[in-house]
Amino acid sequence: MRPRRMVGMKPDDADGADAAAAALWEAAGDAMAWKASIHGHAAWTAHRMGWAAKAESDNAVGRAAEAAGRAVDAQGRMDVEALERAAEMLREAAKMLARASRAFARSSRLHKRTGAAQKRASRAYGRGADPALAKEARRWAAGSRGDAQTAASHAAGMRRAARTRARDAAELDATAARWSAAGGNALIVGAESLPSVQADVLEGARQARAESDSMEGRMEKFERDAADIRRLAAETVRRSAAGAAGAAEAAAGGEGGPGVQRAAAVWKRAMAAADRADAGGTR
Repeated sequence: MRPRRMVGMKPDDADGADAAAAALWEAAGDAMAWKASIHGHAAWTAHRMGWAAKAESDNAVGRAAEAAGRAVDAQGRMDVEALERAAEMLREAAKMLARASRAFARSSRLHKRTGAAQKRASRAYGRGADPALAKEARRWAAGSRGDAQTAASHAAGMRRAARTRARDAAELDATAARWSAAGGNALIVGAESLPSVQADVLEGARQARAESDSMEGRMEKFERDAADIRRLAAETVRRSAAGAAGAAEAAAGGEGGPGVQRAAAVWKRAMAAADRADAGGTR
């Protein structure tokens, strides 16, 4: 984003009024783009947190597999306490997946807000007669809508996985209760196959954790890039606001006509909205 140069105007200078209105519209676009960058930064932070929670869930599944592997002794008899520990680990995995789902859902909402703010910025840049910035803002808005859909898909997938893990935990609890009631003396049919099953589950959990860690690493980069964009947008706003304030003050005094006054009002609202978002209104 490049710095804006506000053009002076006189009450009887139509060209000057047009130039002032265009500059105010571009300054409004800068403020809207700044707001978009704030939401975008928060969106990628939430996205990273979602993958971090997914990684914690993968760890819990691994611990559940280890506990389940100790639930049957060498003679093929049930260790009820080990089975109960496995169930507890699966409940923990379900909680982490639910947390991941909430983080991805928040990311989706924030990406939508990013896209909406950039769409408004595009229209403002168009009013300011800057087609290049308008086009770039439209491109960013489209990308943010795609990011919102991806995050929403992750949120739905994590919700389904959380329900599955909770059901698995409930089944283990029921099994533990039955064996406890029976005194745990009966032999487990097919117990000899349990070590290989446990090994498969452990390997699956290990691979899932590696994939989650990889995605979290990618999101850390996106988060850093988004923070850089946010800083650049804030710098652009500070530069454009310096000139816009003078034009807006002149418009408040009745100079420039309705076009300039409307542009000044839009700029002020855009700055106020961006300031609120910067103060933490990104939920």
